Amino acid sequence: MAAGLSPDEVARLLQERCVRLELQLRATQAGVDMSREQGLPDLFLVETLFAVAMLQAELDFVRALAGDIRSGAFPGTKAWRRMHELLESGLTFDEVRADLATYLGDEEGAWLALDERQPSPRDEAAPPKGGTKT
Repeated sequence: MAAGLSPDEVARLLQERCVRLELQLRATQAGVDMSREQGLPDLFLVETLFAVAMLQAELDFVRALAGDIRSGAFPGTKAWRRMHELLESGLTFDEVRADLATYLGDEEGAWLALDERQPSPRDEAAPPKGGTKT
């Protein structure tokens, strides 16, 4: 889960993912180009053309996400960054959570929402620890 890492670390890892996606995209596109040069109809390239489109879409998404995290445009980045700074300073998550207004100021709303969230259907479907769901 990305929230367990600092925003800078997540952005760095996303940038690494971009490099791998770019390489994969170039290699896949080169295969399409070579097939077309040899006269293979696109009918036989549909799956590969789909792969190219999906790789491009993922690359665009990951690149934009990394940029938004770096710039702070991604919602909640300020609180996310501050939370990691506080944890690195030696505070525990529970200590910060007990006084969000003091530690996070205007950004506390993003973290308060975690306390108020309704259980998801997945949470409700999970059997209790040590037993089975009845």
